[in-house]
Amino acid sequence: MINLLPEDVKRDIGAARMNVILLRYNLFTLMAVGILVGMCVMFYIFLNLSQSSAVASSDENRAKVAQLNEVVTQANAYKQDLATAKQVFDQSINFSEVVFAIAKLIPKGVVISDISLETSQFDSPITFSAYAADYDEATQLKESFQESSLFTDVYLQNLSDSRNASSGGSGDSGADSGGSEGGSSSKYPISFSINAVIKKAVGLW
Repeated sequence: MINLLPEDVKRDIGAARMNVILLRYNLFTLMAVGILVGMCVMFYIFLNLSQSSAVASSDENRAKVAQLNEVVTQANAYKQDLATAKQVFDQSINFSEVVFAIAKLIPKGVVISDISLETSQFDSPITFSAYAADYDEATQLKESFQESSLFTDVYLQNLSDSRNASSGGSGDSGADSGGSEGGSSSKYPISFSINAVIKKAVGLW
């Protein structure tokens, strides 16, 4: 088939085809750019949402950390108070237990006139005034103190018998003397003092 179209028409037709092809390329390019822009917008929105979530989570974690720090501070203060209380408690002296422990050591036939204890008296010599029915019971009190873990350095002193002191006088005066001498009586004529050192450790809780 012989193409009888003029050269000018042929060039116009070729140019029109080229324009159509270029138009298609431009449309594809615009579509690709639009898709890229849409993806960038979506990615930007996703990043903003992620950032907002991260900031909220960070603020929540900071609040939790601050709360935990406050709890830790209170716990440390409570622990320090417990340690201080334990130290004070460990060093406190239970005088009632000490008095009861001493009372258990007193044998039958012996009385102690009074027991007055102070913190400063522990681990230092202390003197008890006592009365006994006879010398053996006074000695028994000394042995009881010596065998106990409550006392150390136990010894007797000022041992005397009110019956001998009153034998030179009349019966009435002897009776009066026996009844008035340091609270002694005819039942406990032997008066004496017992010296000992009370261990502080046994007085602690």
